[in-house]
Amino acid sequence: MAGVLIYCTQTCFTLSLGAGWINGDSIRRQIVNEAGDEEVVETTLIPTESGRAIIGGEEVTELMRAAAALLGQSNPGQSARIVESLQTRVRAWMVATMIAALAAVSGWWMYSTDNTRFNLLLDNARDRQTESVREMALMQSRLESRERESATLLGQLDLLKENQITSQGEINQLYFFRRDQERKMLQLEDNLKAALSRRDSAQSRLAQSLVEAAKLNERLALAKKENEQFKLQIGNTESALELARQKNEHTLSRLQDTESERVRLEERLEHLPAPDEGGKNTPLTAGNQEPLTYQLGVFYRDSGDYTAAALQFNKTLQLDPGHFGSMMNLAHQYTLGRGVKQSLEEAFRLYKLVADKSDNLLTADALYIVGIYYLRGTGTAPSRTEGRNYLTRAAARGHQKAQVALETLNTDK
Repeated sequence: MAGVLIYCTQTCFTLSLGAGWINGDSIRRQIVNEAGDEEVVETTLIPTESGRAIIGGEEVTELMRAAAALLGQSNPGQSARIVESLQTRVRAWMVATMIAALAAVSGWWMYSTDNTRFNLLLDNARDRQTESVREMALMQSRLESRERESATLLGQLDLLKENQITSQGEINQLYFFRRDQERKMLQLEDNLKAALSRRDSAQSRLAQSLVEAAKLNERLALAKKENEQFKLQIGNTESALELARQKNEHTLSRLQDTESERVRLEERLEHLPAPDEGGKNTPLTAGNQEPLTYQLGVFYRDSGDYTAAALQFNKTLQLDPGHFGSMMNLAHQYTLGRGVKQSLEEAFRLYKLVADKSDNLLTADALYIVGIYYLRGTGTAPSRTEGRNYLTRAAARGHQKAQVALETLNTDK
């Protein structure tokens, strides 16, 4: 009987614990009240954690000890009290077990009623959960991909920032380079303007130079022509020089022979009578020869004594004012300043007298010299008309230099 009681007690206690509706604090109060013959306190159907701990530990141990004492005791009164106490506790446990069973039956009925809808909802929830899990996995993979892309973009952003800094430096360099190029362009424009102005000036000078070059070419052609003529004259002059050398040698021999003649002429000049007013009874016409004074002047000129020569030529002009040979010799000496003070004006006067009044071999040379003097303004005021007139007269007499000069003058018109 005691074993059955213990089994029933354990079973009821286990069911009460499994149902979880017995309050451990209420059972404790119930046991105390029974031991102290107090009024039983109403139990609660809401279990607590502290009550579960007490029932699971101390109460079970006490019941086991009570059952062991019941089996080992021989006192019937004490055993009856223990059994009665156990029966009271078992009844309380049974009530709690019934309440728990009723609650379990009610829960089963509610569960079986709503099981189909609950399963559908549960399946939907599971499907949504599965889909959510897939979406979460997909979103996780996307998030990881986005994180990788974000890391890549951050790296690219850093590279872009570095490139931006580098590009900004290059932009600054290009800006300064452009400013330098603009400054150089302005300088080049100024240089170009200056070069254009210099080019225009050079072109104008070139045009003038071309005109002058054309004139020079014309003059060069004339000079070549004159050079050819001069070469011809040189050839003639060389032959003339050869003749002059021969003549000079003959003259030297004559000078040696005539030195005594000079002395004799000077003695004769000292004893000559003075000329009369008509110019007769003078040595100018003796024997149809040149005056002795003129001959003596030529002798002194050829000997290099230009002062004595000028004196004799002046004496000849005093005796014969129209002696053109003395005029030409004196004009040469005044031109070169030999034996007299150089005077281009006096030389021009004498040349002009010979050119205007003579008509002999000296006339052509005198006309040519006067024409050149007029053109150059030597010893007189320059006159192109008078110069052309005298050169024309000289060329008409066959003077070659006058002809060349006249052609040049006509070309320069």
